[in-house]
Order: sequence, then structure tokens, then C-alpha cells
Amino acid sequence: MLAHARAEEERPRRNRRSRRHGDLCRGLSGHLWETAALLQRPHFPGACLDPCAQVERPLYRVPGGRGGDHDMNRILNRIGAGVAIAGVSALVLAGVFYAAGGRVNTTKSIPVGLYWTTSAQVEKGAYVMFCPPKVGVFDDAKERGYIGAGMCPGGYGYMMKRVLAAKDDLVSVADDGVRVNGELLPLSAPRPVDGAGREMPRYQASEYTLGASELLLMSDVSGTSFDGRYYGPVHRAQVQTVIRPVVTW
Repeated sequence: MLAHARAEEERPRRNRRSRRHGDLCRGLSGHLWETAALLQRPHFPGACLDPCAQVERPLYRVPGGRGGDHDMNRILNRIGAGVAIAGVSALVLAGVFYAAGGRVNTTKSIPVGLYWTTSAQVEKGAYVMFCPPKVGVFDDAKERGYIGAGMCPGGYGYMMKRVLAAKDDLVSVADDGVRVNGELLPLSAPRPVDGAGREMPRYQASEYTLGASELLLMSDVSGTSFDGRYYGPVHRAQVQTVIRPVVTW
């Protein structure tokens, strides 16, 4: 009987402990759920909108990786395409410029720059573009590189010079230079040899009067120009057009 009484007395105590333990667990569980809900809020620092999703993103791209090679190839392809487009555009613009009458001078014979072809009359002081006559002195000049190859008869390229003497002008060529009507032209002294030490051709003239169809085509800005001081007068028929400077430097 005594043992039974003690057992009855202990049962309420165990029940109270169980209820306390359950209350404690429920309280902890509630706090944990509240904390989890707080962490899931969008504006909470470090919150993840989807706590179940785990996305690993590299902090940086590994140099030489496949992605880097792909990006580099794409950049190089774009650069190559840009260069090709620019080259084609430049060729098209150059063709349009030439067809419209534009010409470019890169020689020292006349000021370097852009010129425009005109229908003006050939007269003293004008800049002209002409085809050299097919004679030996120009064959040698082409072989030596004084003049370029081109579409003129004989395979010569066009030449650009200035008309420094015309009909009825008196021309003399001496060691100190070329005189027109007794006046010494600047930078007109002929050179005995070229830069490679080869003997230069020499036009001999002493008070020669130009005919109606003859022109003395020379440079007045360069002492090393291959011009009339070496090959003499040129027939008017060789002149293709008068050119007017647009921009020179």
C-alpha cells in the first residue's frame, strides 16, 4: 500500500516535468521559426530569397579558361570586322574621290596635298598632270625609280609639275640653274649624279625660244625633282589636265 501511494505521488511530478519540457521545446521551436522567417526577408542583410537554392558563382574568371578564350575571340573578330569595313570604306571613298576629279600628290615636285582636276587652259604658272613622252630618258627614269609605273603610254605613271615657261619664252640651262628670259629659277640647278651616284641626264640649251606647242615643266619647290632641267621642253599634247590645289602642306 505504501509503495502504491508513493507511485501515485510521483506521477503528477513527472507530468509537470513533461509539460515543462514540451513548453520549452515549443518555445524554442517558435523562436527558431521566427528567426528563419526574419532571415528570409528581402531587406535583411545576407538574406536569401530562396533558402533552398544554393547557387555557386565564381568570384572571378580564370585567365585562359574557355569563357575567357571565347570572349577574346569575339573581341578579335569584332576588331577584324571593323578593320575590314574601314578598309573597304576607305577604298570606296578613294574611288569616289578619284572619279570626281580628286588627285593626291605625294612627290616633292609640287606641294604635297590634294588637288582637283579642272578644265582650265594650260598657261604659265599652272599646275599640270601629264604623261611623259615615250623616249629613252623616261625609260631610264622609270628603271631607276625616278618615275612610277602607270597607265600612260610606255607604262609610265602620271607626273605633276608646274608650267614655268611657255610660248616665246627664252630658256637657258647651265650648271648654276635654269633661266627663263634671263631670270634664274629657284632650286633649278641640275645635279650631275643622283643619290646612288649614277650620272644624271642633261638637257643642253642656251637661249632656246619655246615654240607654240612647247612647255617647260619643272618644280619650283624642290632642288631634287626630276623635271625639265634634265629632259627639256614637253609638247602640250602630253598634258592631261590642269590641277588646282585644294589642301597642301
